[in-house]
Formats: sequence, structure tokens, C-alpha cells
Amino acid sequence: MVLSTKIIKDVFFTFFMMFFIFNLKFKGLPPGFVITSAILLVMALYYLFKGYSVPKQLFKPIGFIFVFIVSVFMSVISSGNLDYFLIGLLFGVFFIISVAPYALVSYFKGREIEIIKYVAFAGIVNAFFIISMFLFLDFKIFYLSLLSKVDLLHVKGEGAVDSLYSLRLVGLTPPLSH
Repeated sequence: MVLSTKIIKDVFFTFFMMFFIFNLKFKGLPPGFVITSAILLVMALYYLFKGYSVPKQLFKPIGFIFVFIVSVFMSVISSGNLDYFLIGLLFGVFFIISVAPYALVSYFKGREIEIIKYVAFAGIVNAFFIISMFLFLDFKIFYLSLLSKVDLLHVKGEGAVDSLYSLRLVGLTPPLSH
């Protein structure tokens, strides 16, 4: 049985969106958001150098986020308390609002609805993993053994892995580390 390129592309972009949206963190690998962001940045630079124009719909959100980032930086500078997590979060938000949409819209030019399809598929796969973790303890133990628990342990403590907080590792609501 030969896999078609469409099936391979569908599986790739579904998992790509899972790693980007849900920021999965497997042991021994950088966070999923970092990996997919690097790929999206390369895609964006490729399309920018190829002469693809930036969609006009992105200008307003980019302007708003730029004003927000400047105001937060001014606030941080005036308070004298530099928070690296906040700075990283601001760059992440700027990336999500500007670079990622440009790269995805440029790649899916003329068939932008496919982006929504892959986001929906990623949500379905994520839901499948969460439900499976509820129903099958062996699967939960196996899957959690693959994931990095550093953020969860840092925020919630050692007992969090055995509680329902462990579902956060799947990516439903990624815990924030300080």
C-alpha cells in the first residue's frame, strides 16, 4: 500500500499544528513551539525573499501588538524589574500574530481554509490523547514518560504528575514556567 502525498501532507501539518498550538515538550527535544516557530520563520523568510506580499489584514494586528510591546517595555524599564519570561512571552505573541500567519497564508495561498482544517485535526488528535489518558492508565503512564515534566513540577510540585494536572502536559493548556 502506497501512501499518497496528500495523506503524508495532512499528517505532517496536523502534527505540525499540534506542536505549534499546544507546545508539546518531549524529553530530549526543544519545546514544540520553538521547533515549529523556527520552521515557520524559515518559511516566512523564503516567501518574503520570493516577493510574496504581506496580507493587508496583518497590518492592523501587527500595529496593535507593536504598541502593546512598546508599552510593556516602557513599563518594565520604569519599574526597573526585568522579567525575562515576560520578554519571551512578548516575542512569542508577536511571532504568533505576525510571522506565523504570513508563513501559513503564503504557503496555503488560494486555499487558506486548509489552515483551519489542520487546526481542527490537531484539536481532534489532542482530544483523542486526553480521552485515552483518562480511559487507559497504561497509555497515560507511557505517554507521560515521553513528555518533559519540568514546567509542571516547577509550577505545581511533585504531586501534580499523579493528578489531573498531568493532562496539561498533553497540551490542553500548557503550564507557564517562571
